[in-house]
Amino acid sequence: MSGISISQHTKFFDWQIEKIEKDRLRYLKSMVLDLRKNDRLYIGKIWGYDTSRGSLIIRFRKGDLPRLKSPFSMCYVKSSAGTTSYILKFT
Repeated sequence: MSGISISQHTKFFDWQIEKIEKDRLRYLKSMVLDLRKNDRLYIGKIWGYDTSRGSLIIRFRKGDLPRLKSPFSMCYVKSSAGTTSYILKFT
């Protein structure tokens, strides 16, 4: 059984980090409505905190839920950023 050399391993991880950085920059430069249309952005409201489990409770629009057990980033947007009723309508 032939193994992978350390230099090949290092090159692979360098390539992976470079790809992740490029994907993240492309995501950050994308329009919000395009990201929502392609299911790459989910907008929710912080609904509460479960102290017994240590979990943050986030409410999403009906039928607009992210996949479970998938890594996501979370950010807080100030109200001064402006909104459209389509994006932040919760029912």
